[in-house]
Amino acid sequence: MVSVSSPPSSQTARATESTCTTEKVEGLHRCEIRNYSLIKDLATGNSPVRSGAFTVGGYDWCLLFYPSGGRRVPKGDSAVYLQLMTSGATTRATFLVRIINPASGQSRLHGHAGIGLYSNDETSTDAMNGIRLMRTTELERTYVDRDRDRFIIECSLSVIGEPRASATTPLGVPVPPPPSDLPAHRLVLAMRSPVFKASLFGPMSEGKDGSCNITIEGVDPAVFKALLDVIYSDSFPTMDNLSEDANRELARHLLAAADRYGMDRLKAQCESILSKSLSAEGKGSVASRKDDQLSCFTFLSCFSKAVGSIFKIHQVQSAVSSLSANYFF
Repeated sequence: MVSVSSPPSSQTARATESTCTTEKVEGLHRCEIRNYSLIKDLATGNSPVRSGAFTVGGYDWCLLFYPSGGRRVPKGDSAVYLQLMTSGATTRATFLVRIINPASGQSRLHGHAGIGLYSNDETSTDAMNGIRLMRTTELERTYVDRDRDRFIIECSLSVIGEPRASATTPLGVPVPPPPSDLPAHRLVLAMRSPVFKASLFGPMSEGKDGSCNITIEGVDPAVFKALLDVIYSDSFPTMDNLSEDANRELARHLLAAADRYGMDRLKAQCESILSKSLSAEGKGSVASRKDDQLSCFTFLSCFSKAVGSIFKIHQVQSAVSSLSANYFF
């Protein structure tokens, strides 16, 4: 028994993976503004209309409505701000506001520019945490129910959690490195390959005690394992589970190995497989070459006819010249 070793070409790279995700909690709050005509006169830039507190994502919130200016909104424009009420909390959120006329059902949606950072300190609330709606005159003309002096502010709120990274784990199923130590019988190797026969039983053979290690250079371990399968089974390895390109690639590598170790039968099998795989690709090129040959023959035929015609004309001209010379002289 001998051990055929093929040195690894490279070590398997360690592949790992992790995930990063965040959570989003959504909620909806509807605030109906009644007696709008009175509230509009009471609300100022420093005293907006406040909704009741509502909870989304574990935090308490409220809406601030400015009928006509306030908090960086020019006078004559209406706006809605979102305020975090939970003491000592800071979080990220985004929201949409829909203004609804409860009598006609007409509504208008206003979207937030992006995710904002919210704090329970009202003085630190940036303008990006509010939505500028429309001109106050348009709000009163279109969305306020004049009969009952009211309209509805509907807020869709999404609270965004902090991103969290998971623990790092191996990526998928680790792929073991290709086998490098392949056991084989001295006699079997020598019967199939004259190269192995010389290595194992020749004058310069190693391991005369019956065991040795042969280092194979320049052959991929997977290819050499397929070569050993051929040596032991005396048949070409089945490749039904491989693609056509993979079959052709394996046959190409086995052809080189068979030539290296003097295995003529395997070499002929590999050549047959490669020639069959190339036959389909070669049909088109063969047909193209036949067309080129036909065109070439046609050209040569026409050319020869033209040359023949020129030659005949030259003969006639020579005869006329000869006759003319005889006639005048």
